[in-house]
Order: sequence, then C-alpha cells, then structure tokens
Amino acid sequence: MDSVGDSSANALAENLRMLIKTECSRGRIFATRAEANLALFEHIDGFYNPS
Repeated sequence: MDSVGDSSANALAENLRMLIKTECSRGRIFATRAEANLALFEHIDGFYNPS
C-alpha cells in the first residue's frame, strides 16, 4: 500500500472502475441512470461473483 497522500492508490481504483464500466456498457444505450446502474451491478455480480 502507498502512504497517505500518494495518488497512485487512487489511480488504480479509477482504472478498475473505468475497465468495469467499459466492459459492461460497450455498444449499449441506457434510457435511464437506474437502468445503467442495474446493468453495472448485474455485470459485477455475474462476472466477479459467480455462484
């Protein structure tokens, strides 16, 4: 882990967020923000937490 105040820890989190959003929303158009949030949740739950 980085020390307090280092920007590299935040950069890793932002990169992960961008990758997940890109995987989930590529080529899709959402009518509402709620629809986009649901699609993002389903992608994370299905891909990263398979049961």
